[in-house]
Amino acid sequence: MSTKSNLKIGTLSNIEDLETQLEFTVDVKLREEREKKKKVEQESKIQEIVEKKKPKSKVLFFDFTNEFFETWADELNFPFKYRIVNELKELTLSLKSKTKTILFLNYSLTPKAVEQLLPQIKVKFPHTKVVVTGHDLTPQLITKLKSPELGAKVCLKVPCTLEEVMKHID
Repeated sequence: MSTKSNLKIGTLSNIEDLETQLEFTVDVKLREEREKKKKVEQESKIQEIVEKKKPKSKVLFFDFTNEFFETWADELNFPFKYRIVNELKELTLSLKSKTKTILFLNYSLTPKAVEQLLPQIKVKFPHTKVVVTGHDLTPQLITKLKSPELGAKVCLKVPCTLEEVMKHID
């Protein structure tokens, strides 16, 4: 008789375990479905932005002495054509084309180079819109970079989203 009661208790325990497993499985599946739906919505939103705003300008990233933009482009998966330039000579040749250009410079890794390049680009290549990116762009630094002396058009704190980048692509 005690075996039967142990068996019943054991069965109830198994049923409770099974209920818990089923609840957990349902929760995981619901969470996965929500995540898939959210990802599809985000991709749809990005595609909509890209369709509305296909770049009319050439997009360049100047990775002077580093690979920041190469990594960043992979992370954000840019849906537009762009070119990463690593040499100053190559940058100059690219900007000489007189084609409307959006140039991204990274302040965090090469602040002196950016501060030296900005006034030169402003004078020699007025068809170029410069977007300065950086991790620690303070309001004072942004004001300085956008000043008439330096002439950056946009300062963008990184990390940022693809939507934030797309706002500055024209």
